[in-house]
Amino acid sequence: MSRPPVRRFIRGCALAFALMLALAAGFVWYLLDRFQTRATVVNASGAALYEVVLVADDQRHTIGAMVAGERRTLRVSPTEANGLELRFRGASGLVRHEAGYIEAGGYRCTLTVKPGGEVDEAITLVDL
Repeated sequence: MSRPPVRRFIRGCALAFALMLALAAGFVWYLLDRFQTRATVVNASGAALYEVVLVADDQRHTIGAMVAGERRTLRVSPTEANGLELRFRGASGLVRHEAGYIEAGGYRCTLTVKPGGEVDEAITLVDL
């Protein structure tokens, strides 16, 4: 026995609505994710780093130990314009590096630890 045409139509509309709602939610998630500020710490020093901490505003992101060649990406949410600070203990002792300016929304920051404890930084603003 087949269903009445009206009932099939209503079910089809409900399914189409649910699909459109799921697509809209996915698009909103994509936009929110795209504009989050991310900081990547790269250990290019050739040795292990210990007690690695990234500080942004009043947030403290503890990474811990990083082996040579390791890369970690974190989402940071600064509440106001400020800089990042990278702290770690390496072969040259305790290092504190003040990175450049970031703010909420779409920044990408890469902090690369080089041999000798030097830190290179690259900060960019993401374009749509």
